Amino acid sequence: MNRYPSIMLFAWLCIIVFAPAYSQQDTIRGIVFSSIDSTRLPGATIMWKNSNSGVRADQQGQFTIIKSNESQHELIVSSVGYAKDTIHVDHVSNGELLRIALVPDARSQSVIVEETGLQSITKAEIKTEKISSRQLRESACCSLAESFERSPSVEVSYADAATGAKVIQLLGLKGMYTQTLQEAIPGLKGLALPYGMDLIPGAFLESISISKGAASVMNGYEGVAGLINIEMLKPIMSPRFFVNAYINQMQRYELNLASAFEPVKGLHAMLMVHGSSFNQEMDGNKDGYMDMPLFDKMNATFRMEYMQDDIEYQFMGRYVNDDYRGGMTNGFAESQGMNDVFKSNTSLERFEFMSKIGFLELDNPFAESFAIQMAGSLHSMDSEFGIRKYSGTQQSGFIKAIAVKEIADEHKLWYGVSYMYDVFDENFMSLDRDRIESVPGIFAENTFTPSEQLTIVTGLRIDYHNLYGLITTPRMHVKYEPIENMQMRMSAGSGMRVANIFADNMSSFVNNRTIIIDSVLNPEKAWNYGMSMTYSTSVFGLPLTFDSELYQTRFLNQVNTDLDASARTLRIVNDSMAYATSLMLQMQVLPWTGFKMNLAWRYNDMWQMSDQRMQRRIMVSPHRILLTISQSLFNDQLQCDVTTMWNGEGRLPALTENPEEFRMNETYPSFMRLNAQLSWRTPAFDIYLGAENIMNTLQNHVIISPDNPRSPYFEGSLVWGMLDNRMIYLGMRAQL
Repeated sequence: MNRYPSIMLFAWLCIIVFAPAYSQQDTIRGIVFSSIDSTRLPGATIMWKNSNSGVRADQQGQFTIIKSNESQHELIVSSVGYAKDTIHVDHVSNGELLRIALVPDARSQSVIVEETGLQSITKAEIKTEKISSRQLRESACCSLAESFERSPSVEVSYADAATGAKVIQLLGLKGMYTQTLQEAIPGLKGLALPYGMDLIPGAFLESISISKGAASVMNGYEGVAGLINIEMLKPIMSPRFFVNAYINQMQRYELNLASAFEPVKGLHAMLMVHGSSFNQEMDGNKDGYMDMPLFDKMNATFRMEYMQDDIEYQFMGRYVNDDYRGGMTNGFAESQGMNDVFKSNTSLERFEFMSKIGFLELDNPFAESFAIQMAGSLHSMDSEFGIRKYSGTQQSGFIKAIAVKEIADEHKLWYGVSYMYDVFDENFMSLDRDRIESVPGIFAENTFTPSEQLTIVTGLRIDYHNLYGLITTPRMHVKYEPIENMQMRMSAGSGMRVANIFADNMSSFVNNRTIIIDSVLNPEKAWNYGMSMTYSTSVFGLPLTFDSELYQTRFLNQVNTDLDASARTLRIVNDSMAYATSLMLQMQVLPWTGFKMNLAWRYNDMWQMSDQRMQRRIMVSPHRILLTISQSLFNDQLQCDVTTMWNGEGRLPALTENPEEFRMNETYPSFMRLNAQLSWRTPAFDIYLGAENIMNTLQNHVIISPDNPRSPYFEGSLVWGMLDNRMIYLGMRAQL
């Protein structure tokens, strides 16, 4: 931390200024959540009985309320769609945390839909899809990447046939254009992107929020396509002991253990440990190469939360150590008598921490609440695929101070300062790309609510990048509710990111193409515009939700990986124009008790400069249809979940320069994936049995020139379909 003494000094000065302002009166702190799946209820109202004095719960369902006189003994807690509850606080000691579970009101159809996991679109100003803990349990979700299988917004696929890295798409754009936060703090970025979706075990996820379009300026100048915020299990809400075990017929094993405890009053701590292993070679398409890499993974997370009066403190530290092994199967190499064997190996190690301190209910002219966020990480990765070797290290530091002030009844202002520091040290085949990024910034965001139906959020941040100068990021979001249960949204904003050409394009290097990199690579800049409409109603007593959205991202500059210019070259090109238009129509329905269905169609129209002309982006299906069905029986003890996904045909780069036997078609066909899971739930444990890729749909032609990995025609980066074979799994979750 001695790299940024000025920032630390600022942080502690802020604490000195604001800390004396919090009230010394008796305070009651608590969390409001749903009785069905423990989902927290932001915006819940907490009021003293026979009084006009009350507060609203924050985005985490947490609240603090002052007990101003001894006659106040009962709290009335309510949330839209839930039955009111009266909580007696006679014996609540100062600092003790109340846990308030509200029961859905049987008369409220909309909340019944939401609690069963059907409704996943929040009422926030920014278009946001929330994947709750209950929804996460509807599939195996062994990692963060696998948690998006039932999401109509995020697409996940293998990046190539060798490294095993998984990539995501949001609004038709690669995952690097989506900002990933861990509990509202920038987390997985830079060199962590290739394997970032596999670094967080799914068993430790509490919820995932997917915001579309230009994100809030409070989170930085990145996030062109949107933002994914990951919430992990919290010590306060977690059981004393939790275990999740998983096994499949391919000899993949996984064990997750978590334990929450309270070492001293007011301090809640939690330890989470994960280990997984997969060591059986699979070659379903019979090309002599492993369809999925073998791996051994281990990570551990420690976190704690302290709540006392008007102070909240959180700390989380995490260590990750993963190894991946791919390439030729041993049987293929032996049968061919080959000395030159293509192997892929990746080892990564990551240390990270985050820390938050918040001061609530301040009596201060500058802010009503104030928080400081800090984070740091050290990420190192070494990879080799064939004759190509890569090594990279990234050291990151981040700090942000943020204050909240209600200027008037209709205006709420969020403002603050931030500082980001990154040191990159990369080497790829003797090509060095080292740099230091130092970026201080200021930001402000105002929420204007002139009426109950209209909310306008305007934000501006100004950053100064030590390499690229001044960065100005304006963003705006508008939400309008013309009638009850209808939300219309519009958004616009700019974004910028500095490309990490090796980490961003790791899968593109699994070949023997000659690599050509432009001498100057400028930051990527883009504008995103979007609109959406969500409407919930009922037809003949059937709850229905219709959702439509249209977004377009236009790049002023994109660093593009061009595989079209020649079958023999891979060009990384600067100053490339591109745009992506994404349209989605979605219908969610609950025809009878216990049954839910979600049907979504997405159209992605993506064009970029390739071979010096605008062409559709390769290996992306313009059309995608997702159907998810769930049926619960026996008072929700037994649940069956089915997911079907169809991807339309797409474009591949032309390989006409190659001899005919070393070519692929210039288009690939449509394909379908079918998953299913059966879950048995009890208060103490869950048992789940499932199958993925039931139809065993695989991309058959993955490797070009597989028997000669040193051939100039060798190519393993053109992956458009599925590589994971049909798989049957069994798992259990238990808690004490």
